[in-house]
Amino acid sequence: MSQPTSTDTLLKLILAGTVAGLLALAWVSAFLGELLTPTGMPWTSIPMLVARFKEGSFQWPTAATWILIVLAVIGFLGAAFLASRGGGRGSASQRALAGRLASGSRLSSLTEKHRARETRQLHPDADNLPPGQKLGYTLAGKRQLLFSGYRQTGLSIVPPGGGKTSACVIPRMAGAPGPALMTSNKIDGVPEVIAARHRLGRIWIFDPNGIYRAADRPDFTFNPLSLIKDTVTAMELASVIITAAKKNNPRDGDGKDDAHFGPAGETCLAWALLAAAAEKKPLSAVHEWMARGDLVRIKDILEDAGYDSAAADMFGFSKWPDRTKGSLIATTQRMCRDLSHSTFRDWTTPAPGIDEFDPKKFLNSKDTLILLSERRPGGTGAVITAIVKSITTAARNQAPGAARLRVPLVAELDEVANIVPWPSLPEDFSYFGSLGLCFTVYLQAYAQGVGEWGENGMRTLWQTAGFRLVGANEETAFTRGLSETIGTWEKEMGKDRPTKTLPKAGPEDFANLPGFTAFLFSAGAPATLISLFPWFKDKQLSATIKEGLPAAGEPAQTKPASPVPVQTRASEDATP
Repeated sequence: MSQPTSTDTLLKLILAGTVAGLLALAWVSAFLGELLTPTGMPWTSIPMLVARFKEGSFQWPTAATWILIVLAVIGFLGAAFLASRGGGRGSASQRALAGRLASGSRLSSLTEKHRARETRQLHPDADNLPPGQKLGYTLAGKRQLLFSGYRQTGLSIVPPGGGKTSACVIPRMAGAPGPALMTSNKIDGVPEVIAARHRLGRIWIFDPNGIYRAADRPDFTFNPLSLIKDTVTAMELASVIITAAKKNNPRDGDGKDDAHFGPAGETCLAWALLAAAAEKKPLSAVHEWMARGDLVRIKDILEDAGYDSAAADMFGFSKWPDRTKGSLIATTQRMCRDLSHSTFRDWTTPAPGIDEFDPKKFLNSKDTLILLSERRPGGTGAVITAIVKSITTAARNQAPGAARLRVPLVAELDEVANIVPWPSLPEDFSYFGSLGLCFTVYLQAYAQGVGEWGENGMRTLWQTAGFRLVGANEETAFTRGLSETIGTWEKEMGKDRPTKTLPKAGPEDFANLPGFTAFLFSAGAPATLISLFPWFKDKQLSATIKEGLPAAGEPAQTKPASPVPVQTRASEDATP
């Protein structure tokens, strides 16, 4: 494919434009200087000026020099201001790179007009929905703001400092038209999100590790066992808890279980969870049973609840030789060791004066759910996963005939590979968009996703995402594949010389991207280069956040009668 304007030609045009601009600036200075210090020169007639120059009678107004200096300084400061505001078009190399990618009408499916029409079709019963979620501005051609739609999920691979929180998470949470949730392992972005959304509905904050809240009691409780409806869902929750335990407790070896006791331990834990759910017990009951090795108790509960096959498994485990049975129980205890911590007990056990989180009510509100945890012993990422899965399950179980949520849910899964142990996420991701679940998964590198879900799982996540953002990235194998997908262009090498075929965007282009710049890959449109727009450069949003920041001191928005006021730690970067 040929490139309409080669890099060399573009540089020549830039040089010519610069010279023309300087000449114009000099003429304006001379014209104004003539008014202050007259010389009699005919500044309105170019031919007469040329004639005076040839005669040697050309005179430069004294005041024009100072005017030229002032105008030059103003121009320089203006350019620096535009660059600092991120509102410019990037460097010459960035513009050249962007010029080789899609622009203009080729991105029409991502524009406000198209997204607004699509939104009306998808959510006809919702009033005043924005056209979609802002992605960023094009860096080539006519400057356009691009949007993702409400049936699209997203994947963002942006390194630290690339603008992920300030240009993606905060603006998307602030712009959510209905319920919104975010996950993180730090306070970055939390005060701003609270400030932007506290007037819309309740702010629910899950923070057992005290990352943001300083209160002694939970903001709310949620029992993950509410997800269990049968043996399949019991196995799914067991997988989540086991995955979290391996992440939170790296000293337990290499994370691999014995080929015999591993599967048996997972089954044992799943049926313990099933028994607790059948008796409407909290998670703490599961830990107590496993701590005592009370396999018979679990078997009896399952029998009474009609889970005969699961009961038979537990009966079989109870009859194993003592040494073998001891190894099984030890394996199961290790798998659920996080359940022993008070953070699990306090946040998953109903208590007087503390509200229980209801995913169905949340979906029909404009509430905000902020889920915080850390990867450490006692980390509650498993509960975070359970809460998010309860919301997606509630969306799937909505009233018959409803194709999607009346108002879409925005979910920003930041630090997902660190704190959200969700083994089935790549497969689940594929149907979220059709329900109006606008999930965006944030990773720092492609390899991070491979480490979490394996090569096949990460590939599935990439392929099912409706849009993908890739910031500065030095994973050569990954970016080389993207480069091949984007394609090539023909560089003009000069007169009577053959053109040279080059990648439109090579691995070096990915590696050298500045912050707040990303490649955008989207379904229905070719790859393009965009500038991300942080919240503090959005005048309206920054004003809203500045006004609302005092509310970040009391984020839980609990009922006035709540006996325990909620306090929070201040964010280090709460202000622009």
